[in-house]
Amino acid sequence: MSEDAKYVAVPFDFSQGYPTAPDLFYQCAVCGGILPSQPPDNLGCPCNRLFIDVEAGRLSVEENEKLRLLRREFPKT
Repeated sequence: MSEDAKYVAVPFDFSQGYPTAPDLFYQCAVCGGILPSQPPDNLGCPCNRLFIDVEAGRLSVEENEKLRLLRREFPKT
């Protein structure tokens, strides 16, 4: 990943579902762990409050209020 990439917060309504895209990531506000919204394998944050189950197509969140949606952006050249 480029050192110049940055993450920008994206507002979303979790009652409408959890969006996924190659440039979207979820951040646990408790431990700061950042997970891609489309990981190749099951993945969880360090404190286990956020977990993506690829086989089931499910995102498990202990507290929705502690979840942030981020978009990875690269500087324009």
